[in-house]
Amino acid sequence: MGMRSCDSRCLFSGSKGEVCCIEPLRSPPDFRDHPITHYSLLAMASLTKILVIGLKPSLKVWMTFPYNKSDPSSVPQLAWQFVAVQKMVNPVLAFCKGDTVHFLLVSAEL
Repeated sequence: MGMRSCDSRCLFSGSKGEVCCIEPLRSPPDFRDHPITHYSLLAMASLTKILVIGLKPSLKVWMTFPYNKSDPSSVPQLAWQFVAVQKMVNPVLAFCKGDTVHFLLVSAEL
């Protein structure tokens, strides 16, 4: 009792470089009850790949996406947004490195 402890897990094994960008999914006040917010999603980008992880109820890697060859001097960018798609409002992650932008729709039906 009174001791702090933590578990660690290597998520970027074999990756070149450290995490360059981290973006948590922040829900606006209107979407606080959205089912996806219970998973505490976090997007992370290194120079070679993107990871989306869920922090709750336990740490889980939801998706990995390796980059195509791009300019090594370009830095990855991440942004979350809640978007209406086919009568549902779900989060979309936009991520890019170099001159290509990708969109990942995260469904609330898990």
